[in-house]
Amino acid sequence: MIRASRKHSKRFAGAISRRAKNDRLDAELIAHYGEAIKPTLTVIKPKNIRLMSDLVIRRNQLLSMQTMEKNRIQILPASLHSTIKPMLTTIKNQITKLEEKLVKLIEDSPEYQAKKYDITERPRNRKHCRCITDWRRSNNT
Repeated sequence: MIRASRKHSKRFAGAISRRAKNDRLDAELIAHYGEAIKPTLTVIKPKNIRLMSDLVIRRNQLLSMQTMEKNRIQILPASLHSTIKPMLTTIKNQITKLEEKLVKLIEDSPEYQAKKYDITERPRNRKHCRCITDWRRSNNT
């Protein structure tokens, strides 16, 4: 499978003075673009890897929501804390469930059996889980 930028294929069509008017012409133009440009192949990730990626993205969203709610507790009066605390509990429970699913997927995944991921350590930038395969061994921790 190849990924082609819509903008690039449109510019290619303009460069060869062809505009697609219907689906058939559009398909021919895209095929010609692929033959002429020869873009690199995109490897489709396995289903379990895509699922892990989606779970990590959702986990990061929940972490962000949790931070926002904690900030609200500091700002809002104490009378409103009772409306925020149940939300924090729910978010925390969802994060725990996602982490359990991630651990199970990692344990069941042959791609990651050689690696160990610690998803409970939350990185400061929260963009991804940290891979700590040999780091702990090399730092004697």
